[in-house]
Amino acid sequence: SVDSAILADGSVIASKLADGVVTTSKLAEGSVESAALADGSVIASKLAAGSVDTFAIADGSVTPEKLSADSLRAFALAEGSVTADKLAEGSVKTSALAFFAVGTNQLENSAVTFDKLAAASVGSIHIEERSVDGGKLAEGSVNAGHISQGAILAYHLGEGSVEREALGEWSVTGSKLAPGAVGFEQLADGAVGGDKLQAESVNSLHLAAGAVTFDKLAPEVGGLLADLGGALQATKLQLAQAEIKLEQPVQPVQPQQPAFPMLAVAAAVPGVALTFGHVDYAFGGIEDRIEVSVSFDAPYADDAYVVFAMADHPGCICSLKEKSAEKATFDVCRTRLSPAPNGRIQWMAVGLKSN
Repeated sequence: SVDSAILADGSVIASKLADGVVTTSKLAEGSVESAALADGSVIASKLAAGSVDTFAIADGSVTPEKLSADSLRAFALAEGSVTADKLAEGSVKTSALAFFAVGTNQLENSAVTFDKLAAASVGSIHIEERSVDGGKLAEGSVNAGHISQGAILAYHLGEGSVEREALGEWSVTGSKLAPGAVGFEQLADGAVGGDKLQAESVNSLHLAAGAVTFDKLAPEVGGLLADLGGALQATKLQLAQAEIKLEQPVQPVQPQQPAFPMLAVAAAVPGVALTFGHVDYAFGGIEDRIEVSVSFDAPYADDAYVVFAMADHPGCICSLKEKSAEKATFDVCRTRLSPAPNGRIQWMAVGLKSN
């Protein structure tokens, strides 16, 4: 028989070996090189665990079909290797986002809705000027602290919206009052002093009975009354003395004698002038009134003298229209339809003489 000792090195060539005669035990360690391996002859079951490293894998040789499900871990992915087109729709969840990873560039316009905002997250710096209109304000949210001084104008106020409590002390001036707005209800008792009355605004209609006392009279009027009182006392004394001396009844007063003792009294008071007379009047047609004027021989000191007049026709009445220091004018009025009346006006005036 032929044993290994008889065979020279290299004498057994491939053609001398029968198929399947070279078993694992016949192979020396490291004797099988890549050239001895047929393409596709190394299957998964022939690979030891961890035997295939990066050096054994050709570039581009690991295709998706070669990867088992869930075989890729995070450490196997190079930085930046997962691009947007590798991510499935909806695959990025909140837990996958790093803090502050989502900036303005990542947000689409109008992507942040009301329910995405945290409470009190919108501050004044986030609100554009003039973006808050009336519809954004809650009812009662605008108080006095939000309104700048002078911001509320007249057209902002509704009718009747300004109540008494809203008015400051002394804020309603004369220019704010409409004509006729202040009636007697608005005047406090004693509010109208003498300096508030216009000249000659108080006439006899405004004076209560007994309101004018002696201390309210001007000094010259008070003096005149005192002189008149003294003259009256003197006249009374003279009349009393004359009555005692008379032994026969008193004769009727003759036309040439004074008809009124007052005339003698007035004449006796220094500085007092008494004037009287008559003036004709005549209606010329259908008019219902005419004016008649009388001029005084000497003017009075002012128009504060007393004058009275009367018509001598029963169908006419006479009233004072106006007066001045120099003359007085009367209105003569017809009281019924009749032929045009005519006659005389009897008049008398008494007052302070002009200096």
